[in-house]
Amino acid sequence: MPAIAARLVLLRRAMGWSQTEMARQIGIQLTTWNNYELAVSPIPWQTALKVCAVTGASLDWIYQNQRGLMPVKLIGDIEKVSQAL
Repeated sequence: MPAIAARLVLLRRAMGWSQTEMARQIGIQLTTWNNYELAVSPIPWQTALKVCAVTGASLDWIYQNQRGLMPVKLIGDIEKVSQAL
């Protein structure tokens, strides 16, 4: 679960969104999103689907770090954020 949480943080940052904005975009409470990023709670697949719908990410990437179905620009943005950390 920590690896999934780390990918959620990278994705949010690559989108240029705050935790508040990510939560708003997918229709959940800020504390719920924060718990996903901190690996306190696992992200349910239904919520992960919403994340995919608003960001362009794939479930394969969120859960298994497989980038095959990810948009090239999004992969690049995530890599930039990752290098900056």
